[in-house]
Amino acid sequence: MDKAQAEKIGDAILEPGIVAQRENRRKLDAQSLKTARNRQVAWFILGGYGIGALVAYFIGQRIFFGGICGGVVGAAVGWLIFWLRRTSPAK
Repeated sequence: MDKAQAEKIGDAILEPGIVAQRENRRKLDAQSLKTARNRQVAWFILGGYGIGALVAYFIGQRIFFGGICGGVVGAAVGWLIFWLRRTSPAK
């Protein structure tokens, strides 16, 4: 058996493990990207909650309700900004 045959046999034995490692790495990268995106949107939700609570306080409404409404608006703005950044042609 020469070196080329040994290489091919070794590759045939190791190939399923290498493919599985690549697949696991791809899944981990996708999960990491999703987590980072959700954290960025969470900052918009927190900011929106604070602004909504502040506005509700000054107009005489319930602070909790204003915070929830502000959080919903913040979430919408956060997802919109993420979507616009993802679809922008300049990368």
